Amino acid sequence: MARGLTRDQIGVTEQMVQTFGDAVFDLSHNHQIRVGDPIRELDFDEVERQRASLGLSDAEIAARIGLTRNQVLYIRTIMERRRFRTGHYQRLLDLGGGKRFRNERFTRHEERFTFSDTALELRAAMRFDPSLVKKYISEGWWHDDTLAKWLAQRAAGTPDRPAIRIADRTIAYGELAETVSRFMAGLHRIGIRKDDVDAVQLPNVAEFLISFLAITGIGGVMSTLHMPYRAAEIEPLLAHCSARAIICPTAIGDFAVGDLMVDLRDKLPHLDHVITLGDPPNGALAFNDLAASDTESEHQLPVASDPFLLLYTSGTTAAPKGVPLSYHNMLGNARVCVPEHQLGPDDTVLSAAPFSHLFGLYSFHLVLCAGACSLLLPAFSPPVSLKPSTEDGPRRYSRRLRILPRASAGACLTRPICCR
Repeated sequence: MARGLTRDQIGVTEQMVQTFGDAVFDLSHNHQIRVGDPIRELDFDEVERQRASLGLSDAEIAARIGLTRNQVLYIRTIMERRRFRTGHYQRLLDLGGGKRFRNERFTRHEERFTFSDTALELRAAMRFDPSLVKKYISEGWWHDDTLAKWLAQRAAGTPDRPAIRIADRTIAYGELAETVSRFMAGLHRIGIRKDDVDAVQLPNVAEFLISFLAITGIGGVMSTLHMPYRAAEIEPLLAHCSARAIICPTAIGDFAVGDLMVDLRDKLPHLDHVITLGDPPNGALAFNDLAASDTESEHQLPVASDPFLLLYTSGTTAAPKGVPLSYHNMLGNARVCVPEHQLGPDDTVLSAAPFSHLFGLYSFHLVLCAGACSLLLPAFSPPVSLKPSTEDGPRRYSRRLRILPRASAGACLTRPICCR
């Protein structure tokens, strides 16, 4: 255990130990490669240049590869125990030189956050070849990217730059970050926590992206439902992913989505909340009310190895299969592809695909990574996208408008694992 915490509280599975164990061990002080003797010679510049080879602290390893410090501590001590077979003291591991244990500063282990069984099953479903993980880390393809970090960087650096445009509405990065923070607080207030799965059935509107950023910002996992889905498709997917909440319109045409979701809540043991755009039906919550919450809330911050998406195959030839995806999977891919697309902060990107699809989400990841702007069409159609320049037409932004080709989503660094 790390400082007395259990594996469930830290959020480490055996699969994660197998995946990251060698990389963590090699980056730690257990494995050192020294060129010359810079420490004896007090050559501190050379010490810094050789820092990784001389061994990193747990916090430095966590920042480099996208794990929490406690996860690195746990994996490192497990690897040490397996290789060296030594004993370890639980609460002393985190002290270091000059520190004393003080009971008043210590939070009892049973009072700390604990990952649920469902959350750990989701993490266990993500498996990667350890040799590829070491390669991705050493090449710099995987590190500590998360959507929350990217949004915070854009809001701090370019708060007035447009992040989202839809019809005559423009949302700047600063405003987007504030709205997301309030919606995160609203989700936290109703009990949504790290690794909880929350489903979203929305068109390409600003509220979809706000929901996505808020769910993942508190460490949650978003699962998408395509807009044409009705009860026959929705119920088994919500049951399989154990969604804690569903965010949807009150109605789609004559389809009373909100009423259906409220009815499903009585059938599905994990589904606690129905959140609707528009006037909520009885038993549902209003999206706008949650998005107006006080921003003061504490939550578990995500790291790059966390799952943040649970997407389903179409089910064309068999029952749909859930594909859990980590930030490593998706954001590393977006980061290395931004230069390929020659995207920059002055660009506006229109996703022809719905955000409920992998490609639509990839388009938004590119935008956030580049600090560009997403131009939204709730329902894409060629006539609308090509109509002459008007106040609400895409041609208004034609100077720097990018409509990404479908093939560009194929440059994935990893192959996700499907699980039933």
